[in-house]
Amino acid sequence: MPSSIRIFRIRGIDIRIDPSWIVIFALLTWSLGATFLSLHPNWGVALAMIVGAVAALSFFASVLVHELAHTFVAMAWGIPVRDITLHLFGGMSSLEREPPTPKSEFWMAIVGPIVSLGIGVMFFMAGSLLVTVGGPPTELAPGVVVRELGPVSTVLFWLASANVLVALFNLLPGFPLDGGRVFRSLVWAISGDLQKATRVATVAGQMLGWALVITGLFMAFGGRIPFFGTGLVPGLWMALIGWVLRTAAVQSYRGTVLETMLEGVKSGELMRTAGPWVTAATSCETLVDEVLMRSEERAFPVFEGAAFIGVVTLSDARNIAPDDRPFTPVRNLMTPLDKLATTRIDEPVFEALRKLRKADVGQLPVFYGDRFVGMLFERDVARWIELHAGAEPPLAGRRPAPVPG
Repeated sequence: MPSSIRIFRIRGIDIRIDPSWIVIFALLTWSLGATFLSLHPNWGVALAMIVGAVAALSFFASVLVHELAHTFVAMAWGIPVRDITLHLFGGMSSLEREPPTPKSEFWMAIVGPIVSLGIGVMFFMAGSLLVTVGGPPTELAPGVVVRELGPVSTVLFWLASANVLVALFNLLPGFPLDGGRVFRSLVWAISGDLQKATRVATVAGQMLGWALVITGLFMAFGGRIPFFGTGLVPGLWMALIGWVLRTAAVQSYRGTVLETMLEGVKSGELMRTAGPWVTAATSCETLVDEVLMRSEERAFPVFEGAAFIGVVTLSDARNIAPDDRPFTPVRNLMTPLDKLATTRIDEPVFEALRKLRKADVGQLPVFYGDRFVGMLFERDVARWIELHAGAEPPLAGRRPAPVPG
């Protein structure tokens, strides 16, 4: 995610935080601080908020461990993992491709809830041990027991319950939750059809999402649900989670259909091997008047002699003031090769699409070894999808591109 911030790496995996994580961390800290203060009035506001912040940070650390469990199993099955991003709704692992078999999908999905459940049990045992060491409460009434817990015990017991809830929620059979992926793996194993299994799991995910939306709105308008209670804020939060789950289910299904449709198609089959190009010494004025105005293209390879050195786009030219264009060579406004996302002639188009979207660009230079051979445009991939929906992918590749010089 381009807007996310990398904080560190674990085994080659970037750990990132989305700006929305800061919002949920602040809200969770405030909510926990207020709750702890109501349970422990003698703590004072400052201590309650500090304990709330520690609990919130520890919770997201647990979420990170949950996601790492997914990624380590994925890597064991040979699936590259780009990054893990913590965001408003928890965490997300970005895999380079879908699991290759029902068995791999099952274990990749189930390990997350198992780890969260294990973390919850460990926190509960640690809290219980701490209470035992500190001596029995003065009374066995639940309110007294809770009030006499210290800050550490309070955090441990809250983390225990939070991680168990994370495990149980993720086990719900709605795609793309972990439980939905487990469900998909079972349908996939029985039917032998990934697309059919995804369709069935997606329907379950949409139904679960709508159920959460309806339940949340019921709570927001005064209805009371056992265990979840009532209230405007928790109700709207549940409805939002349900809506996001429903949307994610649909998007995940579309992604699976797209990956299935593009299976076997390589970047070299859809790249353009002939088209306008410019030299590094070309002025920005010439680029605009002689190239951009006479071509439907909006991005052009840049050469110095026979060497491909970068890409220049319409947006690059727009950034140059009209009065400066006659004196500004293309080399001064292009994106150099070392800063470009690229693809290989034999790379699956679906992977190239991931690169396009991650880099937020409309084209990728295509290479055969270290030789530039063409340009892959996102609109050409979209056109191929439109023309080949329901058809077999092409088997023949394209000819290598000539280069100037």
